[in-house]
Amino acid sequence: MSKGPIINNVTKNFTTRDSLGIEGVATSIASEICPIVNTVTPRPFYWAFITWCYYDFYRNCNPKDRTNENVKDYIKRQNYFLALGSLLAGNQEVGGFTGTQNILENTDMEKIFFEYNEKYLKNKLSNMGYYLSGITTMNFLVEKDKETNEQYKYPKLTPEGKKLAISFDNIISKSKYYQNRVTGLEFSREDLIDLGNIVRINLDGFDETKSILSNHLFNMKSTSQLREDYNYLKFLYEKYNIKNLDLSKCRELFYDYFSIRGNNYKYPVELKEIINSWEIVIARQYFTVGLEMIWKFMLENLETSKEEIKWFNDCFNNSKFKFDLNGNVSSIIDECKYTFSDREELIYMASKNGDHSSNIENGIRIIISIFNRIVNRDDLTYRVKNFYDYGIERGSISLNEFIRKVQEYNDKSIKDFIVYIMHNYLLIQHLNTAFEKMMDGRNGYYLEKIDEKYIVREQFDIAFQGIRMVQLLSVMRDLRELEG
Repeated sequence: MSKGPIINNVTKNFTTRDSLGIEGVATSIASEICPIVNTVTPRPFYWAFITWCYYDFYRNCNPKDRTNENVKDYIKRQNYFLALGSLLAGNQEVGGFTGTQNILENTDMEKIFFEYNEKYLKNKLSNMGYYLSGITTMNFLVEKDKETNEQYKYPKLTPEGKKLAISFDNIISKSKYYQNRVTGLEFSREDLIDLGNIVRINLDGFDETKSILSNHLFNMKSTSQLREDYNYLKFLYEKYNIKNLDLSKCRELFYDYFSIRGNNYKYPVELKEIINSWEIVIARQYFTVGLEMIWKFMLENLETSKEEIKWFNDCFNNSKFKFDLNGNVSSIIDECKYTFSDREELIYMASKNGDHSSNIENGIRIIISIFNRIVNRDDLTYRVKNFYDYGIERGSISLNEFIRKVQEYNDKSIKDFIVYIMHNYLLIQHLNTAFEKMMDGRNGYYLEKIDEKYIVREQFDIAFQGIRMVQLLSVMRDLRELEG
């Protein structure tokens, strides 16, 4: 038997991220409507702390040592003792200092003196690295000359960055740890407990630092878009008592509460665009998951090698359908309108262990329900409607393309529509995406093609993407923006 083309014989580490090339569209929209704060930056502490590390390292090192790598080593070491001090002081909390769990699992917490363990993070900064882009966006740190666009040899602190760093320094300097922080690799239990009581991940006691961060996040012209998200969350906090968010609650709030095709709850007119924008983000997430439901079942029916027509026929034969496959697509459009709980139940049934024979039908129902939500919307601004085209430029599937395809198949059979989705939106889309990953040095193939036959290589799990508003609410809470 031939081994097949080289694209199907990759030995690189397997990556599950965005296997269909469609998840990233929602992320792109979210990054545009919610800048700076992303799904791995929930603590404003790190914007201040990292800025301080640049300031503190630069003022204490030889100028020739001012490199990004050296600063990152400094950030990593300072964070280690902050995390350890927090643990020793009994201030451990969910979403606390980076590396806390690794330190806890690999350190004798009963010792009197503690040495620095540089292996407490698997890579240089771990999730702390995700805060760096926000620091530059808020203009605390610059990497290029704004006029000449010339790259600096090392990042430079702006006057505002120095102001933020000094505000942080004014508090951490009260600790016993501070005196030996620059070169110290070992500290006493007493000094670390003192540090843990002075420097808290929630920025308690850092009033000036919090004020500077709040101003740069929510009151600057360059971050005016984030102010819209801020106002949306303040409205939800004050009107609906939303004090905590998880992904499920976000989907319910942002997709169903205020849409004219959802619950149509009232809201201030100035929130219209941000509310509609988040509705489209969640629509993209549901659209993605609906397709993933079908993809999961397709791969489950590929345990032995099969040509495409045999594979697809097996998928149909092993499926359960309540609707008539020979009926027109138009016959099911009106019935594919669901409440939040009904929609989530369809997805839950597809993702849990057990019988997935309804995955194809329910996946189709989910994506048709998205068609019903987004088609012929006259309440959306031009900017929001423009999100319908996102995905085209990256070889993905746009919502406008999907709308046109449903309309094209309106008078064709449901089975023909499903076959089109399976072949174009799933199989071909996956192969193109996996090929692009391979060109980038990653292995993303869930299946292998040998002699015109396919066979599964990896099974697929359905998962919703993160939603930045969860982290933004956390940022606002730490900065005391939800009080008063």
